[in-house]
Amino acid sequence: PRREVGEERAEEISSALSSLRRGDLVRVTHYADDAYVTREGIVARIETDLRILQVVRTRIRFDDLWEVVRLDS
Repeated sequence: PRREVGEERAEEISSALSSLRRGDLVRVTHYADDAYVTREGIVARIETDLRILQVVRTRIRFDDLWEVVRLDS
């Protein structure tokens, strides 16, 4: 089942997204096909106007994100 994103988690996701750049290595947990999926990969694109994060070839809506962790520093 899909979990409700609270205000605190929403702020964490927003902060993580704002620090991401194309080429960063990330681990994201997001809702897809009635389950949560965790994947790692390189950020290919961040489309803030469309609210989409693309990790390699996977396009993820911001609203589907549960956790975003940048793995390289």
